[in-house]
Amino acid sequence: MSEIEQPAPLAPEPPSEKPAAVVPAPEPPKQQRKWWPWAAVGVVVCLGVGAGLAVALHGSDGNTPAETFTLSGTITIDDGAAGTPNDHPSFSAFGDECEGVNGYSDLTPGTAVIVAGADGQTVATGSLSKGTPGPVGPWNEPQECAVPFAVPGVPDDLSSYAVTVSHRGTQVFTLAEAKAGISLSIGQ
Repeated sequence: MSEIEQPAPLAPEPPSEKPAAVVPAPEPPKQQRKWWPWAAVGVVVCLGVGAGLAVALHGSDGNTPAETFTLSGTITIDDGAAGTPNDHPSFSAFGDECEGVNGYSDLTPGTAVIVAGADGQTVATGSLSKGTPGPVGPWNEPQECAVPFAVPGVPDDLSSYAVTVSHRGTQVFTLAEAKAGISLSIGQ
């Protein structure tokens, strides 16, 4: 009988050079963000801002601030006796505008108007605006120059209102007079 050749036993296979398949690790469960700490921070910030505004608006002593108004008025520069020519005018008119000259040269746009309380403390400042020439006299020249002014932010809780235009002295008014608008005059 012939011998049947038996195949040689198989050698174990060498290890594969392929890397093993990578299986991703499962993701950890998502943590829910807690909203309440942020809400608490928001509330605290809002309260702080509100308290700061309250102190700024009402003062740290707790008093309610006064309401304010704009004190407005006019200072009229008179150029002398009507009907007579004037060699030394108090104002100069050019077109539909005018302003003080010579001894009244401080009565021009931008000149300070100061409002003070009875204690003398300044409470608000404003300024003169462009003046408007008044009625024309017989010499075909205006006889006056009305210079308006406005002082915003005047508190309405003072016992009196002392108004000073430039260095021209101080006039004192009541609240009703100050709110109604004041009229001052100066000139020859």
